[in-house]
Amino acid sequence: MSIARVNHFVAQPDKIEDLHEFLAEICYEIRSAPGNLSADLLQKEDVPTEFLVIERWISKEAHANSARAIPEDKLQKAKSLLATTPDGSFYNDFNLDLSEQDYL
Repeated sequence: MSIARVNHFVAQPDKIEDLHEFLAEICYEIRSAPGNLSADLLQKEDVPTEFLVIERWISKEAHANSARAIPEDKLQKAKSLLATTPDGSFYNDFNLDLSEQDYL
């Protein structure tokens, strides 16, 4: 079974566009990571400072390997755009459209 990682980010009010661009770039990078099935960026309609990144992976290990590859300077840049500490959780993904076998 694949897993999903749902990440919640809150931008500083004057950094909304900067965080949007940063997270979009991260999503493109995530999509090319080994074991990634998808990565989507969403912005809350009525609270534009709030973003979600929804990632789907073949395993938690694949996600962890990808996360370890993020350069420290990118992590520092993200922190400078955020109003709060990011929050993320794993979920079991029961509705996978892609075949996991294609990624093993």
